[in-house]
Amino acid sequence: EACHPKEFDLMPANHTMGFIKKTHAKRADADPAYCAMCHPSDFCVGCHRGKPVSPNAPGYQIIPDDHRQAKWLKDHGSPYLDGKGACGSCHDDASCKRCHKTVMPHPVGWIENHTPPPGVPRDDCEVCHQDRSSCQECHHSSVQRSTLTRENCVPCHDEMKQVPATGIKHKSFAEHAVHFDVEKSKGAAYGCFECHVSYGSSPAAQEAAARQGHDLRLCEACHGARDAVTNEPIAPYSGRELCLRCHTDLNI
Repeated sequence: EACHPKEFDLMPANHTMGFIKKTHAKRADADPAYCAMCHPSDFCVGCHRGKPVSPNAPGYQIIPDDHRQAKWLKDHGSPYLDGKGACGSCHDDASCKRCHKTVMPHPVGWIENHTPPPGVPRDDCEVCHQDRSSCQECHHSSVQRSTLTRENCVPCHDEMKQVPATGIKHKSFAEHAVHFDVEKSKGAAYGCFECHVSYGSSPAAQEAAARQGHDLRLCEACHGARDAVTNEPIAPYSGRELCLRCHTDLNI
């Protein structure tokens, strides 16, 4: 409006009703800068939220089909972090903060001191960071060679003090805490690496990994496979015969 004369039709020729009501999302996802030449983000957000920002606005909230699935609430963090989709078309910062108590997106330098602020539960991180392996490698680096005992866990995880451990609400804490007292029956406490094979890069972890047996499902994927036409075994070795093909010294 600042540059074009009044008689100029600002509406591009490709903005048909079919484009506006059905297919514009593909263009917006592929080339958001094209849309941004004319449309500020609050225009998109307003339209998708059902506000009358345009004569062509539908007048009701637009909810994508995948958002109606029960698992979406749990899974939506990953596509956001990967830059997939167009979350900003509907969601502004305030809408995210209704659920996320942590600053989103994280500011520069966040990782250096990312302790949740007062009143924010640690579970808030798990909304997006569902694969916690990278978190564990850092947070548990000092105890990778330690044993699964009360004194090694409760300094950081206060909830694990609870007795009996079966009453702990946090699933992971409960699963670990119920093994605190196995020394009485096992003769020794569990080491972290006994369950977390290849946990970290400690020599103990690598030694434990070498002692682990094969997952036979991996072996049988080839050795127990059947011909797609004849349905005959391609490599008919089952049970100990399969193992003995390589491990001749197992005495089985």
